[in-house]
Amino acid sequence: MQWKRNPCYQAFCGLTEYQPRPPCHSTELVHFRKRIGKVGIEQIFQMSVRLHGRLAQEDTVNIDTTVQEKNITYPTDARLAIKTINHKCIASVRAKIISSMSMAIKYPSPVVQKSNLIVGVVSHELNLHDIHTLPEVLKHIEESRGKAVKTAVCDRGYRGKKEVNGTRIMLPAKGLKRDNRYQRDKKRKQCKRRAAIEPIIGHLKSDFRLSRNFLKGVTGDEINLLMAATAWNLKKWLIAFFGLSLLPGKIYF
Repeated sequence: MQWKRNPCYQAFCGLTEYQPRPPCHSTELVHFRKRIGKVGIEQIFQMSVRLHGRLAQEDTVNIDTTVQEKNITYPTDARLAIKTINHKCIASVRAKIISSMSMAIKYPSPVVQKSNLIVGVVSHELNLHDIHTLPEVLKHIEESRGKAVKTAVCDRGYRGKKEVNGTRIMLPAKGLKRDNRYQRDKKRKQCKRRAAIEPIIGHLKSDFRLSRNFLKGVTGDEINLLMAATAWNLKKWLIAFFGLSLLPGKIYF
């Protein structure tokens, strides 16, 4: 366990002496998550967005979707067959097979273009077309930062609409004849900048535990997504804060 093995981790958490025992029982975290629920995690995420101030208020955001793997047993797993043979409990195994059919949850994630902050995330239990995920995620952005999005830069998987609830949808395409050179270059840069959301999603999965969800139910999927996005925003804020505070000759409060 990292708490026991790493004294530096304990010092970062505020302890002055090494403690061989964990500060709390692991089940207390589960009870805490159940007490605050999705509403509490949502407020924490909004706090992580508003910590960045004007950086989170950009008019243009990049949007993409990803699929998160559930930590469940697949219907074709041989272990289910072994359980059936050993325990002769076909009914319970059948129930587990049915519950494991929904293995992928789609997550649209919007990121502001310049600062790469995550300003909105939404979990969808059903495998919706990308264009149908936009209304909910754009609404979540407005709730999180208090400002609507003017332009959403997406990939070609979002074909079908040019505007959603007052937000212009920009897709990679050839420049229009009526556009001047400045307008064409601006659109090209915005579409190129959208590619930055791909490595961000990769970091969320590899470094912030979005690769596999160990929480239960639909609410667990939503909470896990919000917690991963919150961790990303808080890490960027800590890097910016300590970077400024360590500049020579200046004191920041």
